[in-house]
Amino acid sequence: MAKLYFKSIVFLIILFFFIYKLDKYFVEDDPIYYRYNTFYEIENYTLDVLFIGDSHTANGINTSIISSKCKLDSYGIGVRGTNLFHAYFRLKEALQYQKPKLVVIENYTFLNTMADTTFIDSKGMLIAKNKKDIFAKRLSKNKIEEVNLVFQKNKIYNLFNVFRAHENWSDLKSQSKIIYRNNSTLYTRDHYRSFSLKTKKQVKDIIEYNPKSKIGISTDQEMIIKEIIKLSNEHNFELLFLTLPYYSEFYKKIENQVDEVNMKLTAILEGNSNVRLLDLNKNLEVFSRTYFQNETGKENNHLNYKGGIKASYMIANYINSNYDFNCNKVSTKILESYLYNEEIIDSLIDNPYKIKFNLERINNKKDNIIQIQKENSTIDIYGWAFLENQNTKGNKIYLGLKKDEDFIFMVHTESKRRKDVTDFFNKKEGLYDNSGFELKFNSDLLETGNYTIYLVIINDNLEISATNTGKKIQIN
Repeated sequence: MAKLYFKSIVFLIILFFFIYKLDKYFVEDDPIYYRYNTFYEIENYTLDVLFIGDSHTANGINTSIISSKCKLDSYGIGVRGTNLFHAYFRLKEALQYQKPKLVVIENYTFLNTMADTTFIDSKGMLIAKNKKDIFAKRLSKNKIEEVNLVFQKNKIYNLFNVFRAHENWSDLKSQSKIIYRNNSTLYTRDHYRSFSLKTKKQVKDIIEYNPKSKIGISTDQEMIIKEIIKLSNEHNFELLFLTLPYYSEFYKKIENQVDEVNMKLTAILEGNSNVRLLDLNKNLEVFSRTYFQNETGKENNHLNYKGGIKASYMIANYINSNYDFNCNKVSTKILESYLYNEEIIDSLIDNPYKIKFNLERINNKKDNIIQIQKENSTIDIYGWAFLENQNTKGNKIYLGLKKDEDFIFMVHTESKRRKDVTDFFNKKEGLYDNSGFELKFNSDLLETGNYTIYLVIINDNLEISATNTGKKIQIN
């Protein structure tokens, strides 16, 4: 009998080991999973700044810009449809792997007019609006605690994705695609870039709209805020509560409520010298409709890519002005670094991968400086580029438009077949066939000013090459 018990225990240990190892692969096709997966792949204790919030964090905070401008390592875990208690457990999870110098809590988790104000249901369980935020975490004491507080039944079942996604076991083809997508290397894994624009019709609707819900800090929210402050003291990091911009016409309707929340939040933070509050709505710059996404719902205030650039450089400038981290890190894995830090491009002079290119046309013109009207015009950039003597198959071509140190627009282009380029350079068949690119976007996504166009190529080995094209666009 003792031998049977021993064998049973060994079997259970082996079974648990396989379940634990396989669990991260049985996930859904959802950005939440790859956002966490990318976080777990970051080397332990290397992050300097960590951003925690909901979908407004994922849309409005571009950590590539912040890392490049502040010369540090930053990452954002913004998960849609989550409340403040989600943010608390997400921070606890992150602190198992990182020792950030600064943690930024994005305030929309309680400043949304539709935000949860109570976190306990009638059965005494925590209310989880988006349970995928729990499922995406690795197995740990933190996850067990969260599952225990959220799920009254089936606790073991909800701890493991292997059990929850059992229907995927037979569909290995679909699951393999999800695994590949969640584990492939991308350069914007914590930031969603929307190129849509809030329409004038949506503006009209918002102007006529009267929000029915009120904004405030409930008793439950205050309790979580204090727990987050407690974590900042225990783990010795600076803490910043950040309010991202609302659309200007919507903000006019709730400004008094936001001011009251800021007063209450300031009172809660009092006595903690390591905790600050930053409201970007108090900046003199106005966030008009072209900084926000085209989306249904008059309450929505998600920044588009343009808005994310503007908000992120404001955050970066605040960090540089108010904190002395002195990290001096310049990452060659972040595309924006090549435009924010000219010394990186200078260092590529001896790069064996020389870029040859031709920006053939900008809005069907071949001039070196093209003038474009800002109001709802299309910008169409067409040309070819390749790394000399390197096969273009698998290359990714980006265009970077740099106005100044506070506005850099980095976009992946659409690939175009260009067999004529291979033929022109008398190269073997197919070498430069994938060198063509085209980029089309609305000029309203750029601010007024003069932009220098840079070209960036990432090859199959994830090596980056960049160059100044000498071409300019002037947005009037």
